[in-house]
Amino acid sequence: SLFAELVGDVVSHQKFQAHEHVDVAKQAALEASHVTPATNAIEAVHQAAFRSQGLSRSVFASPSSKVSHADVVAYAAELFKTGNLALIGSGISVDAVAELADAFIQVPSGSSSAANATTYFGGEIRKQSNVNEYALAFQGASASSGDASEFAALQVLKFALDDALKGSAKAFNFGYSDAGLFGIVTSGSSADEVASAVSAAAEQLKGAAKSGLSEQAFAKALAQAKFAAATDGLTTRLDRLETVGAQVYMKSRAKTGGYFFFSKLMLDI
Repeated sequence: SLFAELVGDVVSHQKFQAHEHVDVAKQAALEASHVTPATNAIEAVHQAAFRSQGLSRSVFASPSSKVSHADVVAYAAELFKTGNLALIGSGISVDAVAELADAFIQVPSGSSSAANATTYFGGEIRKQSNVNEYALAFQGASASSGDASEFAALQVLKFALDDALKGSAKAFNFGYSDAGLFGIVTSGSSADEVASAVSAAAEQLKGAAKSGLSEQAFAKALAQAKFAAATDGLTTRLDRLETVGAQVYMKSRAKTGGYFFFSKLMLDI
């Protein structure tokens, strides 16, 4: 119960000290100044794909951000409500989770206003830079979509098709709650090298779309994608709790391989 008490204290009695806000703002600005060119390219395609919606906004805080300490306090007050929270436990029954919630979590009733569904737009963004980076993206699948596994397999398979592309292009696949983004990001020592890699990658995509993939190639890629997901998100106990907890929260179920179980309690009390 000690850990539940700590979680309850963070959610129910968070102080948000003013001096901590200053320290966090400095750290966030430092992180933003060390973003890699490839990450900048992926950020740009999110802006083009989703425009002024939530997914278009950078995950890095701008050094010129006007978010104040009062803004953080007000946001937390709006966010930490029963309708927005779920308590997820590993190796514990739902009844025990309910008891811990009653004992340690005290938040106001209600929920935030429902967010609008994300719309995919697409477009083009060009940014001045002293490095050669290019990102090409397409509408993908949401994490809960039936097509999510296909995009995960395509990410693995994509550049196993041509050894000449290794080191110059990398596939990415982001599945969010109601939207997805799939594509490639390329880099090179010159603009011509990047253009060549982009052209070759685009041809591979066209070829896959036109002729399809053999069942054997798809099955192999899907197995690799599942292994990558397991090793990335299920290595430690904390990894497992975060990864499977996110699945449970979005889908009310999770794929765990049968090695551990999770219980979810929606805080609608």
